[in-house]
Amino acid sequence: AFLQIVFCNIRKLYEIHLNICNTLLDSYDNPVQFANVFINHTNNFREYILYCTNFPKSEELLQQTMKNNSVTRDFILQCQLQIGHPLPLITYLHKPVQRILKYRLLLEQILKGFSENLEGFQEIGEALETMLNIASEINETKRQQENLRRVENIQKSLKGLNLEELGGDLTSCGDLLVEESCKVQGRGGGERSMLLFEKCLLFLKKKGSDGYTYKGHILVEDLDL
Repeated sequence: AFLQIVFCNIRKLYEIHLNICNTLLDSYDNPVQFANVFINHTNNFREYILYCTNFPKSEELLQQTMKNNSVTRDFILQCQLQIGHPLPLITYLHKPVQRILKYRLLLEQILKGFSENLEGFQEIGEALETMLNIASEINETKRQQENLRRVENIQKSLKGLNLEELGGDLTSCGDLLVEESCKVQGRGGGERSMLLFEKCLLFLKKKGSDGYTYKGHILVEDLDL
């Protein structure tokens, strides 16, 4: 589990880039061929989605291990010493996350200095769009994962809600769209947290530093706007 989480699919990325690197070197002076490398390897570049969205877990686990597991820490440090890598392992694991953004920047710079009348302008634009789409997919997947973790944390700290009323799980209410606080006047008033999901509006009362007490909900389909 440690190797799978920390290194994820980095071996596959390495194999993919052996091929991509050689193809780019062979086509650096041909704009059409150069752009087609990115277009034709769209599915390969999507491997970055898994790696980039897994990286926060990889970083967290590696930091915990280097701090708490002396055997693994000493083994990793010894490996780095043998191959002459002075920087921490996490620095090298972060390289693929940085690289996928640099491809987009590279294509943007090429396109800026490229005349619309020259052969390859359209292909470079398509290559740039391909890499922008990959970046958007990565960001959207990360957003969904962060949203899911937030909802799961709320559910763990929530008291007084019969989850069967909401389908058995807060995640069945859809994405958490808005999270705001408001003041309630009158007896039993105070500050309330309003959580707007795709399917319901949830009213909670803050309890302690990270806990909540259920105060009510309204299904979105019953809201009169």
